Amino acid sequence: MQVISWDKDGNLDPRGMLTYSQSQEPESPHYADLTHLYSEGKWIRFPFSEAEIQADPELVRLELSE
Repeated sequence: MQVISWDKDGNLDPRGMLTYSQSQEPESPHYADLTHLYSEGKWIRFPFSEAEIQADPELVRLELSE
């Protein structure tokens, strides 16, 4: 799910949630990670502007060419 709203200052506030978690493997640390967040009403805030995306320390670029 993805929801985009605005904060009190009129800035975009993009949030999302993968309600069924990131893994189907019970031994994975990601087996129920996002399900727990969803049940607690916590959403993940997405980087939205180019500056926010570039500032992400986990950013990985992949350039494909023919």
